Amino acid sequence: MKRLVLSSFLLAASYRDKYGPLGTIAVLAGRQQGEVAVVEVWAASCRAFSRRIEHRCLERLFDRFGADAIWIRGVDDATGLPQLASDLLERRRAGELKPRIPSTPL
Repeated sequence: MKRLVLSSFLLAASYRDKYGPLGTIAVLAGRQQGEVAVVEVWAASCRAFSRRIEHRCLERLFDRFGADAIWIRGVDDATGLPQLASDLLERRRAGELKPRIPSTPL
């Protein structure tokens, strides 16, 4: 019997602040390719800015897939996301970030 391995993912991030829920403010879609999580699509609302949502999304991908790297298609170094992903991975390897067990499926 063959084992089916699903490698695609969709992550939708919602947020609540002191005034109430802001709804879905970021969506990521992609696939896992070996030890790398490949983000094909990343859309974020302006409401996500300055709330560290991008940090939490990347942390969630590392936690969910145990990935050694995250590659974000079409993103250059000017966005800062590749450096952020690299920094999070280094902090995790140094033991500063502990993996979280997802309470809900990704």
